[in-house]
Amino acid sequence: MTRPLRESILWQAALVLGVALAVHLPLLGSSGLADSEGFRAIPAWEMLRSGDWGITTLFGQPYLRKPPGITWAIAASSAIFGETEFAARFVSALAATGAALALFLFATRRWGPPFGLWAGLAYTLTPWFWRWGRSAEIESLHNALVLVTVLVVVHVATRARRAFMPDVVWALVLGASLGGALLVKGPAGLACTAGAALGACVATRSARPLSRWPLWVGLALGLAVFGAWFAPAASRAAALPDGAVVQSPSEFLWGAGKVARVLTLGPVTLLGALPFALALPLALCGPRHRDPLQREGDDAGRTLAWATLIALGIETVVGVSNNRYAMPAVTWMPAVYAFALCRHRAGASEWAARAGRAVLLGRPRLVAGLMLLVAWGHLAWFEHRRDSRTSGLAAGLSLGAVLPPGDVWADRAIDTRPEVLWYAAREAERRGHDVRVRWIPGLASRPDAPRGTLVLLESQDNRPEDPPEIPEPRRSELGLGPPIWSGAAHVFRMIAVRRPE
Repeated sequence: MTRPLRESILWQAALVLGVALAVHLPLLGSSGLADSEGFRAIPAWEMLRSGDWGITTLFGQPYLRKPPGITWAIAASSAIFGETEFAARFVSALAATGAALALFLFATRRWGPPFGLWAGLAYTLTPWFWRWGRSAEIESLHNALVLVTVLVVVHVATRARRAFMPDVVWALVLGASLGGALLVKGPAGLACTAGAALGACVATRSARPLSRWPLWVGLALGLAVFGAWFAPAASRAAALPDGAVVQSPSEFLWGAGKVARVLTLGPVTLLGALPFALALPLALCGPRHRDPLQREGDDAGRTLAWATLIALGIETVVGVSNNRYAMPAVTWMPAVYAFALCRHRAGASEWAARAGRAVLLGRPRLVAGLMLLVAWGHLAWFEHRRDSRTSGLAAGLSLGAVLPPGDVWADRAIDTRPEVLWYAAREAERRGHDVRVRWIPGLASRPDAPRGTLVLLESQDNRPEDPPEIPEPRRSELGLGPPIWSGAAHVFRMIAVRRPE
């Protein structure tokens, strides 16, 4: 390959795109839904069938534990690719690819080639992001939207010269990305936005970044986008006779037994961003350049480094205990890595040069090549494990083979592994049986049971002390017969019983 071609921006962008697709697309739809994927995919498919995009439902039950952003995205993907596992996961793969390209553009703009290339590749080759880029979950899409929000905040807050787009455009982009992040996961990413704005103040040693009007206009637009959905959805949910399944944000914050996890949130989250998080100290060291153009690049890199620390600090103070919810705070770590690599190449200091060699900053091709091989190995292992151990596909097909026509009621089984009932209904339909699955919260406490089939959660294999959903004496009172089916999905044991007509 000739040197001019290697230095071409288009060639580098194509390489980032190709590596991202090579990591996220192979075997994407080869396994059944697993873990909590059913809570994202099934409501999207119900939405697509009903045509009602206002209220998210799961087996007919209004389901508002999360905003509808991921549901809308999967429904749009499924309108193109069909109601398939590939369509559900393609949203996350596309989001992860878009995040890598966003980092490429940002780092190339700030520090020039080839540092944008290393930033884009580093995102795709960070092991913590692999699973989420291949799952029908919220994380990958939320990560990408928060990342774009932070990059725009940093760009607007630290630029010293005229931007290549007008300020109004940046305000609109910021409003769209922030509004999208709120629609996907509510306020979970706001600590990152605040971290970026405050990080710019620390990096520039000035409060001037907070005076940039596009930041405040973009923030207002983002909140308006979220409010445009929230207000009518909340009003409609309040009018429902049986209410909706909701989840309080307090469940994710300070609580009994969470203190140790909250206090270790920052270090554990940074460990998840390895190996590229090793560049964080390098980004914080060294003097600011006097040249305005170089200082602008320094300020952007330092802002991103401080943004991570400040965002993790905010999340620790409010009591976030699950580092999965802190993941967005390290999504821009590849850009911090690219900035540290740029400083190391420029010989910022002897200490930085020695540290750079220690974390292989001087050999990015070696890092990228090794991590790509590891990514392919993880891809094969992860899909095999999801297919053979964690998916509810096999249990659902087994249940669907014995389900008689009629209504199927369930509560904890759906609230735990909804894909089992989805696959069961689809298999029963394939066999010519009209089966209607309904989620009935509080099923075990109802004074009577429905005429039809009930799918009950017996216990968890890792918590055998949990009582069955309906104890045996209560089953006898209700006239329920012996189980017509028993099976397991991952660590959860289920049975199906039928009340005689």
